[in-house]
This record gives sequence, C-alpha cells and structure tokens, in this order.
Amino acid sequence: MPVSDPKVGLLCADCERPTVAANVVSLDSQAQATPLEKGVFAMALPIYAGLIYIGAAMVLLGVLLPRIALLHHLSDNESGLLLMAEFAATATGGLVVRGRLAHVVVGGYVLVSAGLWAAVNLADNAAVLGIGAAGLGLGMVMTATNLLVCRMFPHSRGAALSVLNFMWSVGATFCPVVIAQLPAGLSLRSICGLLSAISTICAILVFPAAFRAMRLAPAQELKGGRAKVRTIVVASTIAFLYVGTEATLGGWMSTYAGRSVSWGLIDSEIAAAWFWGALLLGRGLAPFVLQVASESKMQLFSIVGAGAGVLLIVSAHSPAQLLIGAGTAGFGLAPVFPLTISLFMRQAAESKDASWVLGLAGFGGAILPWLAGAISSLAQSLRAGLMVAIAAISGMSLLTLVAFDRSRKPIVDADVPGGVQSVET
Repeated sequence: MPVSDPKVGLLCADCERPTVAANVVSLDSQAQATPLEKGVFAMALPIYAGLIYIGAAMVLLGVLLPRIALLHHLSDNESGLLLMAEFAATATGGLVVRGRLAHVVVGGYVLVSAGLWAAVNLADNAAVLGIGAAGLGLGMVMTATNLLVCRMFPHSRGAALSVLNFMWSVGATFCPVVIAQLPAGLSLRSICGLLSAISTICAILVFPAAFRAMRLAPAQELKGGRAKVRTIVVASTIAFLYVGTEATLGGWMSTYAGRSVSWGLIDSEIAAAWFWGALLLGRGLAPFVLQVASESKMQLFSIVGAGAGVLLIVSAHSPAQLLIGAGTAGFGLAPVFPLTISLFMRQAAESKDASWVLGLAGFGGAILPWLAGAISSLAQSLRAGLMVAIAAISGMSLLTLVAFDRSRKPIVDADVPGGVQSVET
C-alpha cells in the first residue's frame, strides 16, 4: 500500500516506500513522474486551452464596468454589487463540485453558454438569472479543472497548476485588449453571443479529453478521514483573500485609472490589461522558478511583492507610477493561488475537501470588490476603497508566515499505523 512521503507529502503509486524527491519537480520530470504524467500533457491540452476562455469570461464584467456604470448611472456601491453577484455565483459553482469531474467540467461550459445567451436575450428578471447561471458554470469549470489537473499530475502539482493558471491569465490579459479594440457601437448582446458560442465549442472539445483523463487517473481516496480542519481553514482563508484581492484590483483597475490619472475609457482598459499581463508573465515564469525555490518561500515573497505593487497603485498620481504598480502587483500575485492549492493538496492528498478551498475562495471575489466599492462610496474616494486589497495582502502574508512553515508535515491519522496517511489504489 503506497504512502505519502513524510518529508514532502508526494504520493508514490508504484512503490511501498516513501518517495525521496526534491521539493518541486517539473512537468516533464523523468525522475519522479509516473508513466501517465510523462505523456498526459498533450492529452490535457484541450483542458488547459479551455481556461483561456474562462479567464476572458471572468474579467469581462470588470473591463466593461465603466461603460455599464455610465450607461445605467451606477454608483460605486452598485457597481460593486454587480461584481459581488458574479463572484458569488462563481463561488457557489465551486462548492457544488464533489466528484465526477469530467461531467462537471463539460456541464459547466454548457451552463456558461446558456447563461450568457439568457442574460442578453431574456427579460430583466430572467437576464439576472442568466448572469447567475453563467457565473455558476464558470465556478464549476474552474474548480473541477483545478482538481482534475491535480489528479493528472500528482508529482508536479505546483508547476502543473501554475501552467493552468497561466492559461487562465492569457484570457484575462487579452480580454481588455480585445474589448478596447472593438467598435464603440458594438452591443453587449453581440459580445455575449460570441462568448456563448465559444463556450459551446469548448464543451465539445474538452469532452473527450476530460473523460479520458478520468479513466487514466482514477481518484486516490484517503483512508481514515479527511484533511484536518485547521488545514482547510488556513488554505481557504488564504485563497479567499487572494481571489478577493485579484478581483478587487482587476475589477476596479479600469475605473481607478480613469479617476486617478484622468484617462478615458480606452486608456483605462489598457491599465487593466497591464495588470493582467503582469499576472500572465508571472505565471509563465513560475514553473521555472519552482525548480530552484521552495513553494512556501516563493509564495511569501510573491505576496510581499504584490503588497508593494498595491501601495504604488493607491498612491499613484501619474500614469507611469500606476502602470508600475499594476505590473508589480500582478506579477507578485501570479503564483499565489496555484501555490496555495498545491500546498493544501500536499497535506490533504486527494481529499475532496479541496473543493471547499476552491469554492470558498470565490466568495473572496464576491465580497472584497463589493467592500471596496462600498468604502469608496462612503469616503468618496476609490483610492480609499482599494485599501481593502492592502488589508487582504497583509492577512495573506501573516497566514503564510505562520502556517506553511510546517507545510511539509503530513496530516496524521490516528487510524493508520505510524501516523501517516495511506491511500487505496
């Protein structure tokens, strides 16, 4: 019966002894990877590519928010409620993922397609339900895809998740650029109709890859209980604060740029693209940095760097400082989410409680952007509202400092001899 490595927590499916390994290995590692892991990346390409679309769909509301607010005369508080509604639905979608990951991924894409169509073609009340359905589908796809990738790459989760989130960032980065180049008279119905069609195509392309991956990488269920409550709470809180920070900065960046440096709609959307572009670059470089740095140390330094970037943003009075701050914040935030999930999975192995971490993280994206808008309305200053991001980054720093210094210790199970968790194959 294979066991988890007491030193690094990796699972060895082909041996009776703990795996002796470096802290992190690459996607194509020959020393550690299972035969499945060595050849699975090509098979997983449609799954990875689908996250490009999901990234674009997730940030679309934030990019269009200045236009929507201008058209409907929305206050910052009301704009924040829109962001809250989207991310609350997304978080709920993450919480419903408990198994049958391939079915959930495909079903999520279908739900996004139907929701986007309903949002622009039905009456007001039904349109709101359509927005909720699309958000629910986005959460299902993101959570199930992350868990599926963790299962497909058991010996290189940190790197595999960084690549996956890199693909998400590609969509998030180029969405503002594409929107900025669209004709001014192009309607929301046309934009959402196009995204609905793309979601249907994604469902068709991802279907065979996801089901094949599920057959080749069956779940390894923990014997004797689930992850410790402490592990779940800490990882969920960090993920909650991270997603909230990313959503706050990404959602409000265009609006803030227009006010802080007096940019127009087009230029302000470029500021958002700068933030997402730095996030993209950081996630692209993360797998290489992880060859020489531990996950816990890289996470802490990344969070501190992101905090420095946010300080530059909230104190910006010039375009140059704003762009430097946005780039620094995006680059610093880049590896935090995949590393948090990887560190959690290292302790929890294949625990289904990972869906709680991923699902609860989405509520950070619902609450923190709304809170920033509410503070902005009260203080009559979006600069004050963005202090929410500074508070969240401070919380992430403290939790990472006190929690993940013990991340290499496996979760002890009293029912398993020796106190080390085992898995059934």
